[in-house]
Amino acid sequence: VTTLHTGGKKTVTYNDSSLNRNELVQKSSGEGSGTVSNSTVYFNGRGQANKSAYQAGSSNYNATSTKYDVMGRQWKVSMPYDTGSSPSYWTENTYEYL
Repeated sequence: VTTLHTGGKKTVTYNDSSLNRNELVQKSSGEGSGTVSNSTVYFNGRGQANKSAYQAGSSNYNATSTKYDVMGRQWKVSMPYDTGSSPSYWTENTYEYL
């Protein structure tokens, strides 16, 4: 937990079993309690970020997903989507084999 100069707090937690990192930023008690931002990054077994989710409203989360090819290069990145559904639109990267 880091206390910011405004009195707010930033909490970063890691979960090794589910391979994710959460970052929560909260207002100081003088500003009225509440969450400023809440985001989670999920990693694959190689340590590459494959999903980033952030809070958009009181209970709604938006996310972007990333897929990698067999060589570990970024293959596809999704457009933002609601975490209650699957990504529909992707940007795809291609690489020369040489």
